[in-house]
Amino acid sequence: MAEETVFLQDIHVGNAIIRHLKEIGEKQSYLARLLDMPTSNLTRILKRSSMETHRLFEISMKLEYNFFALFGNDIDLLERYSLGEPEVGLCIEKQLNKLEMLRADFASALGVKPTDISRILKRTSFETDKLLLISRILNYNFFKDFYHEIPISVEDQDKSIKSFIETKYDEMLLENNRLRNELVSVKNELASVKEENEKLKKENKRLKEATK
Repeated sequence: MAEETVFLQDIHVGNAIIRHLKEIGEKQSYLARLLDMPTSNLTRILKRSSMETHRLFEISMKLEYNFFALFGNDIDLLERYSLGEPEVGLCIEKQLNKLEMLRADFASALGVKPTDISRILKRTSFETDKLLLISRILNYNFFKDFYHEIPISVEDQDKSIKSFIETKYDEMLLENNRLRNELVSVKNELASVKEENEKLKKENKRLKEATK
């Protein structure tokens, strides 16, 4: 049975980081301080669409945000995750062996010499665009090796359900108050119309009597 094709997204890493900084209300200078580098250096780094996975891992840790999940569109794991930095070359070698792919074929698909493969498999960090290409060639999301999901405990689930119910209850109270106020407003308006109608009736009666 053939394996499902792994679909991965092309991510401009620099733009993704800049976008996240805006979302949390921080500037590039904030991240530069966390990384202990000049802001000008960081600005230059963020202009690139690709980044070394070691650097991206560091930024993910500093900002407490799972940028690796963006490649696989694992939106649910942008917050509930645990990061770890794997030996990427070993992960690639493991997938090569699983697929029983010849290194020569892998080299050809990657556009490198067969003699370069051994060196590649010893690397611990890759440019994200290169790792994306390798992921597609080997039909495996190597970005996912940098994180795993933290399961939600029963206690957390109960808290989540309780919070949801309390939120809905508060929303219903607010809506009920809004409808009550609207009803009072309508009643007052109706009373005003009736009062005006009575005035008109009296005025009509007065005019009729005056013309007799």
